Amino acid sequence: MQFKYRNSFQQGPESKLVTKVLAQGLPFKKDLEIIQELELPTGYPDILAISFKKNSESFTNFDHFNKEHLKVLHYLYSFKVSSSEDISSRLLIKPKTVDKILIDLLDAELVWSKGDRFKTKALSKIFNVDKIIAIEAKIQDWRSAVSQAINNTWFASDSYILIPEKKNNQLIAEYAKNFGIGVIVSANDESYIYSKAQAQKLPVSYGSWFVNMGLVKQRELKYARSQPSQGCIS
Repeated sequence: MQFKYRNSFQQGPESKLVTKVLAQGLPFKKDLEIIQELELPTGYPDILAISFKKNSESFTNFDHFNKEHLKVLHYLYSFKVSSSEDISSRLLIKPKTVDKILIDLLDAELVWSKGDRFKTKALSKIFNVDKIIAIEAKIQDWRSAVSQAINNTWFASDSYILIPEKKNNQLIAEYAKNFGIGVIVSANDESYIYSKAQAQKLPVSYGSWFVNMGLVKQRELKYARSQPSQGCIS
C-alpha cells in the first residue's frame, strides 16, 4: 500500500496559517500525532491530528494491501460476520480476488475465520487510533473550506476548518455547524476552538482504515530511523 503526500506543500497564506498554528500547538487536550498533506480520495487535508491508542496492537504485514483490501476489511467490521460469496456480491469484487484478499487479511491477523465465515478481530486490537481530526485552513474562502471539511467527514472522527479571527466568525460557525463541521480560530498568540465538530465513531469508512495504517507506517519509519545503523563486523 502506497502512502503518498503532496509533492510540495503549497506556499501561500494558508500554509503560513498552518505553520503558525502547529507552532502554537493545536487546541486539543489529547497527545496528537500530525500528518500533513496525505493523499486521500477526498483530497489532501492540510492537517490530520491523530490520537493513537496506547494499548493497541501493531501489525506490519499490509504493505501489499490496496483499496479493495480496506473495503473488505471495513465491510466485515460493519456487517460483523460474512462469507466470501456475500462480500463479492455486495462489494462487486470478483470472487477470486475476494478469496485472495481474505487470505491476506488472515495473514495480517486482522480477521479470523470459521468454516466459510469471516469476522474482524476486536476493533480495540486492530484499529490503532481513537481520533482522526481533519483540519482545512482558509484565509478568505471559508465556504470552500467548509465544503472540503464536509468531504473529510468520510474518514475523520472530527472535521474542522481553520481560519484567522474574523468579524463574522459567528456566522461562519453557524453555517459550518449545519454540516457537523467545527471551527478553529487562529489568534495572535494562540489558536482556540470557536465551535466543536460533531464527533463520529471510528472507523467511518475504509478511508479511516487507510489513515490508521498510514499512521502505523509513519511510526514504523520513525522507529527505524531512530535505530543505530549496524556496521560490518570483521
